Amino acid sequence: MDESIKIETDKRLTLCLLIDNLTGFGGFQKSIWEGVSSFVRDAGCNLLTVPGGSLEYSPYNEFEKYRNVAYRLFRPDLVDGILISGGTMANSISQEKFAAFCRSYSPLPIVSVGPAPENIPQVLVDNDAGIRRAMAHLLRDHGRRRVAFIRGPEGNMDADQRLAVYREELAAAGIKFDPELVFTGDFNMPSGSKAADHWLSQKIRFDAILGSNDNMAIGALQVLEKRKVGVPSEVMVCGFDDIEEAGAQIPSLTTVRQPVFQQGRKAAELVVELIRGGSAPRETTLQAELVIRQSCCGTSGAVEQAAGLITLPISLADVTDEQYHSVLKTKIVREMSERLRGLHHPPPPEKVADLVTAFFKEVFRDKAGLFLPLLEECLRESARKGEEIRVWQEGVSTLQAYFSPDATTRERIRTVAALTHQARIAIGEMDAQCILRDKIRLRSQTQLLLDVARDLISNFNVGDLTDAIIRALGQTEIPGAYLCLYQNPRAPLEGARVIMAYRDGERVTFSDKEASFPTRDLLPSFLVPRDLSFRWILYPLFYRAEELGYILFDQQPQAGEVYESISFQLCSALKGALLVDRVSTAERELEERAAHIKELVLPMLEAIREVSHITSGQTADIGTLENLSRDSSGSVAATLRKAEKMYEMLDRTHELISLIEQVSDKVNVVAINTSIQAAHAGKFGTAFAVIAHEIRKLSDSTRTNAAEITGFVTQINEEMRALFDANQKTGASFGKLEEGIKTLTDSLQAISGRMTHLSGASNEILSVMQDQGERS
Repeated sequence: MDESIKIETDKRLTLCLLIDNLTGFGGFQKSIWEGVSSFVRDAGCNLLTVPGGSLEYSPYNEFEKYRNVAYRLFRPDLVDGILISGGTMANSISQEKFAAFCRSYSPLPIVSVGPAPENIPQVLVDNDAGIRRAMAHLLRDHGRRRVAFIRGPEGNMDADQRLAVYREELAAAGIKFDPELVFTGDFNMPSGSKAADHWLSQKIRFDAILGSNDNMAIGALQVLEKRKVGVPSEVMVCGFDDIEEAGAQIPSLTTVRQPVFQQGRKAAELVVELIRGGSAPRETTLQAELVIRQSCCGTSGAVEQAAGLITLPISLADVTDEQYHSVLKTKIVREMSERLRGLHHPPPPEKVADLVTAFFKEVFRDKAGLFLPLLEECLRESARKGEEIRVWQEGVSTLQAYFSPDATTRERIRTVAALTHQARIAIGEMDAQCILRDKIRLRSQTQLLLDVARDLISNFNVGDLTDAIIRALGQTEIPGAYLCLYQNPRAPLEGARVIMAYRDGERVTFSDKEASFPTRDLLPSFLVPRDLSFRWILYPLFYRAEELGYILFDQQPQAGEVYESISFQLCSALKGALLVDRVSTAERELEERAAHIKELVLPMLEAIREVSHITSGQTADIGTLENLSRDSSGSVAATLRKAEKMYEMLDRTHELISLIEQVSDKVNVVAINTSIQAAHAGKFGTAFAVIAHEIRKLSDSTRTNAAEITGFVTQINEEMRALFDANQKTGASFGKLEEGIKTLTDSLQAISGRMTHLSGASNEILSVMQDQGERS
């Protein structure tokens, strides 16, 4: 491990808050975060807040579960203790899965705000007492008999416990449990609307609705108003939590107030105790308070309380200063402090004592001008801390209730009335100022976030996007942020690289080599604060099901909406910028490939031109050869015709020779007969003998010559036959040659055509590549 990022517990403790988000409906999660932040600020601890979404499921966004990777992005040894918002982030999983999730951080000390698995300390609100007070208010104070109940998810400890108490209170009031009056919700507003719609549509009779939390109760209240069901005249509605929206409804929602801010502070206090080797109880329970508003009574509890009077055992008009300070002051201060518990940062008891004493002195010691200046100082302090100023009305009602009965003289009655009236006007004015201030802030913040969103989504590469993020950080007064992308989005924990670092209003520069680091280190060592003092918020960045990276904010403004908005806008903008960068990279690669193709195409074009030139020359030569072949083929054909004619003449010669031989044979016979006759004639036949001899010689010579001629003719005939056959073969060969030449000519012409087409296509490719290059 890099020693530069190890947090030493003997120097500054580092707490980690795991929570689904920083806003949520009604500011419930925001109050937890503010409570924890308040404690670490006072205690001098570091804080890493990880809003990683609901575990495995969210009814509002099917892709929110991909935020869960944030819970695994840091090494456990980077922190000293874990705080878990168990009441909000684990509503959709079983207790077994939640226990396995918590065990993954072992052996770190863990404390849960809300229900937790066994062996993990949990800071709870008194569910039993809260639900019992709400049911008593509906059943006994208002006589309602058909109380419908919107429960939370099955398996959730808070939801199961509140349902159990609901059933117990029905039984205690002698009312039979009716399962038709129970609807299972998910702690979110739409499920409350579905519950009311279901009961009304099914014509199930009910005269009150108790929601297991305010979100569901508000959803039901809105449906009742929409369907013209009178609230509270026909149906009373009560919630649980007292979120910001509860008091803003019309009619305002009666609810059980959870001290959520105090739960956050207490959980942080307990985990620090565990880190230091101490112990923490398995369960720490804070008290819930029933806040009565218009959805049950038509008038708020604060209005009714303003008319209340409290009689003390000793009249304030007659007490000595010693009696006041020793007996009465403590009682009034305790009661007033109790009424001011709705403030996240209530004034300390000594400040409350100063207020009570100032009021006492103005009424019963005639010392004017003491109370209102002290009250206005307290109001300004509460306003600076973002408190609900109207809570102070309950404190004034406490003073009025205690001091009015003993203000028996006209002057004292007038003084009490004047002070309380002025106090209420001062509270109202300060409340109006705060509302106006918050309205202006909200308008400015909304406009700012819109400007930031437009700036982010109008940048189409990662470099420009990081510039836009830095501009946004400067506008929102966030002192620092670090944008990191995963090396491999499919394996986020394998490694990351920081692509933007911003600290103390300036961009931090770094080399590519320094940018890469193990993901679970959160940051490369050179970016970790050297004094090891930080409050960070870790937001995962994802687009639908694709993990992209994360951004680490330095926590400054307490408005969780700022961090939520920037991170959510950044998810889409970053995805778009990464896509554009990929396209740009692809274009560069395409240009490089185009250049390479051009290098290959140009020599190919030259080769095509050379082949075309050679082909054209060969086509001409083959044309000449074809003509010669055609002429030779014609000559061979004429020769064959003459050979055939000569062959016919030779056959005729042979016939004539045969005829001569026949004549020669006959002459020879005549010669023989003449010789015989000459012999018979004696000396008279001498001439005939000579003639016969000569005829025989002629016959022999004729036969001999005929035989020789026959031999020559036969030889000539054989030679002519061979010549004829050869000429026939030559003619056939010339025919084949001519066909081959024709085929070759056609092929060369086709090659030439293809080469021309290929040359044109290659030139067109080069032209397109050149145009593309000019455009880019």
